[in-house]
Amino acid sequence: MKIIECSDWKDKRILEIIIAAVINLIIFSANNKLMMYTKHLSLLVIILCLGMFILNRNYILKINKYKLMYSLFVIMIMVSCFWVSNINVIWDYSLYLISGVCVIFSDFSKTFYYYFMKNFKTLFWVFIFSMFLEALLPNVFFLIFGFASFGDAEMRALTSGGAIAGLAFEKAYAAFICNLGLGVIFAEFVAQRSYKYVIQSILVMIALMMTGKRTLFIIPIVALLIYVMLFSKNNKFIKLAGVGLGISAFIIIAYTIIPEASLIIDRIINSGGDVLSGRENFWNYAMDMFHQNPFFGRGFMSFNDFVFNQGFRYYGERWNYQAHNVYIQLLGETGIIGCGVIITLIVILIIKAISLAKTTSNFWDVLLVYWIMLFGIYSLTGNTLYYPCQLIILVVSILLISNVKKIREVSYQIGKTIKWKSLA
Repeated sequence: MKIIECSDWKDKRILEIIIAAVINLIIFSANNKLMMYTKHLSLLVIILCLGMFILNRNYILKINKYKLMYSLFVIMIMVSCFWVSNINVIWDYSLYLISGVCVIFSDFSKTFYYYFMKNFKTLFWVFIFSMFLEALLPNVFFLIFGFASFGDAEMRALTSGGAIAGLAFEKAYAAFICNLGLGVIFAEFVAQRSYKYVIQSILVMIALMMTGKRTLFIIPIVALLIYVMLFSKNNKFIKLAGVGLGISAFIIIAYTIIPEASLIIDRIINSGGDVLSGRENFWNYAMDMFHQNPFFGRGFMSFNDFVFNQGFRYYGERWNYQAHNVYIQLLGETGIIGCGVIITLIVILIIKAISLAKTTSNFWDVLLVYWIMLFGIYSLTGNTLYYPCQLIILVVSILLISNVKKIREVSYQIGKTIKWKSLA
């Protein structure tokens, strides 16, 4: 095993290591008890980033179009406080948005990116282990991981519909995390061409199938086919056909021999013609909001209040789960202007990421393509922008693309470790 020496240790590196760990905790604060502390973690990120900024003694902020557009969106959100129906909701969520601003404007060294990925991989494989443990030995799963659950095993069985979510304790969150890990594994395979990553991806795809989330199951398949189409130099269509056959064989085998993995196919086959699962009703509410104020909307995070005031109830209770389409909800909440900013940001991020990956196929470039495509596509049926654990992926993507030259030389490389020279 090769050792990479790194002698650029300074006091601020300790802050970077802590920030890397905290961001990962936010990513994995799905529907477990970590969710109760996401505000505290986000506040800690703000404080640490400001502390690092002061330690740098270099008070120049580097601005690019990605940082500018995200910051513009945050400013628009804060301005919408003047006409939103419930200002407290915006103030509560603004902490996550502002922490994102602090992250993307921070001048992290290579240390941050190394520890960010190292921490992510460790937590991710613990998460995958928890999913298989829940599927095979549910009682043992709750014995080991029950401390992180909001409810007991019986309640979880009643509400999950047979889905397996592991430490995420909710199937959509679990499927999103599976996709994040698939992006890392896929980028590792491209960087090293080792088939051990194929085995890892099969394990994660099986875990993903156990969540029963259709869109999040389709995304990695689409991403893989797109990569073959865009980056293959020879025999493009033959490779595409081979990958397609391989995916089909995997799905058939998994459906046949793994009962928990068959959930995703059963949901696709037995959708009863309702592919959208009733989401179109929420989209209609969002469009009603848009028609009332097409340019600026009714205010960020006002959707739940709007549907409540329109008389919608979920089993007699208030609806608190957003519109399940970020773009349509933003159209209603922030109008053409706010929605346009986010769509433009995601599109230019995807275009730039693909351009970078086609040039180098570096680990970080390929990962960036997958993560931003995941965020952009899942926003069509999910609530990515409205959950801190998913919003942070957009922030990280902006950070990566803003520092692409630096992270291409980062000490994190597959199968290698880092060693620090003593400066004493």
